[in-house]
Amino acid sequence: MVNEYSVEIIDLEKENFESFAELITQAFLSDELAQKEGTTVVFDTTTFRRIFGSPYLEDQLIIRVIHQPSETMVGFMGGLPRNLCFNEKKNGSQQSQQLRVLVPSWAAVHPDHKRKGVGSLMTSKFIEAVSTRGFTFSYAIFEPEQNGIDLGNATADRNSAIESIKWFNINWFIIRIFDISAVRKVMKLKFYERWIIRLISPPRTRSPKTMKNGNKIRLFKPEDKQRLFDLLDEYTSTKNAAIIKNREDFNWYMDQPGIICCVHEDNSGAVNGFVLAWEFSFAGFGKIIPFGWLDLVNVDHLSGRSAANLIRFFNIQAKQKGWKGIQTPYIPYFPLKPFLGANYLTFPKKMTVQVFGLKNSDFSFFRKSPDTCFLDWR
Repeated sequence: MVNEYSVEIIDLEKENFESFAELITQAFLSDELAQKEGTTVVFDTTTFRRIFGSPYLEDQLIIRVIHQPSETMVGFMGGLPRNLCFNEKKNGSQQSQQLRVLVPSWAAVHPDHKRKGVGSLMTSKFIEAVSTRGFTFSYAIFEPEQNGIDLGNATADRNSAIESIKWFNINWFIIRIFDISAVRKVMKLKFYERWIIRLISPPRTRSPKTMKNGNKIRLFKPEDKQRLFDLLDEYTSTKNAAIIKNREDFNWYMDQPGIICCVHEDNSGAVNGFVLAWEFSFAGFGKIIPFGWLDLVNVDHLSGRSAANLIRFFNIQAKQKGWKGIQTPYIPYFPLKPFLGANYLTFPKKMTVQVFGLKNSDFSFFRKSPDTCFLDWR
């Protein structure tokens, strides 16, 4: 059966993004968990381009599988190159170490070709590329209910050159719902969950309270890019582990459609905090609604009240755009309290961050769960 398929690494610049977005959507909608609970992501070309279309990601990996008899694409896996910085205090001083990692992203298999070895073909090709392109490690985020982590570990077990360990768990999503009736169409909610959402996350979004000392909240402007990048770059020294952004890639990303970014200025007019999310389509039970994915946050320099005001302003912009809500898995690099103050909910949902590395590599960086960790979602 596997002989019917061929796996290849391709140059994305020469390809039609629509076909990849369609395959990912078909795979996600057919997932057993999505069929039961709803709440899956629907891709379009804008979403796909935002994640994989940057011309500034050196060594980005795009894998596809072709079903030879029909000459159709039935498998996709992306690999996003990242530099990961670790910080640790030793002997009274802070020591930093950088690792080059390749992150598997949005793997998808056409529903008619699942359980036929397509996923294993892509994973094996990915592992091969990790070593040939000079990467040492990879990490992936898995939901326990899905079989992705089992596939990854099984592939690692079969490959004598690969080791795999758990890095840390993600235990919560944070979510803000603006239209509970719309969300119920794509997400299965228990009675008490609906009651709590109505109680804590009211439909009306409160306006920010009047700021003191001339502080100002506003929408992002293109001239803010430099300052926002600097704020993100701070994470490489203030967090236990953090992705190091590529400046050109970040600037490109900020120009993409479907992004809402709101900034906070201090009393001198300098940007000292921001919240950013991108639009995606939430799907389930034959329905699709617009939603927001909370992607980047920096409120480290703000008081709790200022941060909550920034988030409330951000909520207003999202609701005006027609988003029915906002969500993100909670990785602890920003405080939760301001989001709770802006009527976000913590929603229990466990995910595992699993690390894969070449045999005999130094896994010591990943053997302790980080207290603070900045990982982005592209």
